[in-house]
Amino acid sequence: MATQTVKVRLKLKTLTAAEWAEKNPVLLKGEAGIESDTRHWKTGDGIAAWNDLPYRAEGLELGTTAPTATNGIPGTFHYNQATGKLSVLVKKTTGNAWERVALASDLATLGAGDMLASIYAKATGAGASTGKVDHALQADKLAATREIAATGDATGNASFDGSVDISMALTLASILTAQNNVKLPQISVDAKGRITKIDAIAPADARTLLELGTAALKDAGNTAGKIPLIGANGKLDTAIMPQLTITDVKTVGSQAEMLALDVQQGDVCRRTDEKMVYILAGNDPKVLANWLPWLTPECDVISVNGKTGIVVLTTDNITEGGTNLYWTQARFNSAFAAKSTTDLKEGANLYYTESRAKGAAEAYLTAEENVFILDGNA
Repeated sequence: MATQTVKVRLKLKTLTAAEWAEKNPVLLKGEAGIESDTRHWKTGDGIAAWNDLPYRAEGLELGTTAPTATNGIPGTFHYNQATGKLSVLVKKTTGNAWERVALASDLATLGAGDMLASIYAKATGAGASTGKVDHALQADKLAATREIAATGDATGNASFDGSVDISMALTLASILTAQNNVKLPQISVDAKGRITKIDAIAPADARTLLELGTAALKDAGNTAGKIPLIGANGKLDTAIMPQLTITDVKTVGSQAEMLALDVQQGDVCRRTDEKMVYILAGNDPKVLANWLPWLTPECDVISVNGKTGIVVLTTDNITEGGTNLYWTQARFNSAFAAKSTTDLKEGANLYYTESRAKGAAEAYLTAEENVFILDGNA
């Protein structure tokens, strides 16, 4: 078969970076894909999707300033022609995206990998411009263990070689003899706040300081000038103050309530259940024998018509007897109507009787001045 030559132009699959990311296809093994807007490209392995494939390195970039762009392909080198520095893009993010690569020229200045004598040599006056030797010489001062000590108002010591932290216990210097049995001390201090003197404060000074009255300086006792004490019973001794009883009056409705009262000797209890009054003659109100009835003067009259206290009676309160009846208007009218003039006692005006009328008429007509003459012509 004869060989034929066909002229063709090969075009690789091309999409924008956003389109590749959205579609995220799996490229065939050896198949290439190009981002048209960034010109970055990837080669497929037949397994991983586009977003999981690495970009292919494009080689070396040249410039005259340090690289700053972070949207390139990781693995790309950048050579700064102005400074002779080589950098590589290690990540597509801001901050430490580019890392410096050491070149042979950089290693040559370090003395083929050794510390340069001009900088690090341990010699007098060496490394004046950097201070590295000076710092090393200062560190040598801790090669031997050193003793740290405190003196003066406090003492203490500890060893230090720079390898670990240390702590040092201090002991305060003794400037005062220990004081015992100082119940109310008066303390003196120096300018540093240290106690230099402890004295017992005088009673008069203590009274002034605490703003106490003169009673604070008195002793306890039962004689003149002493302060009396309360006894175990909670009371003053009767030799100092005679026992006083403040009488309290209670009202209860039964014996049980009376025995349950919280009272003291001399208190009075009114019993409404039996209308009696009792006084507590002993100390214990729970003992019935200590309650004595209150005696009143003898009186034969206990009540009036069933009433006690201040009694005011009317005829409505007293029942009528069988002989002496209450006088009423009706009874008066009835009795008076049954009477005759014979039963009534005469007063200044005499009763008019027939005999008295005749006698009065005869006496009147007998008198000459009272004689009437009838002539029949009148």
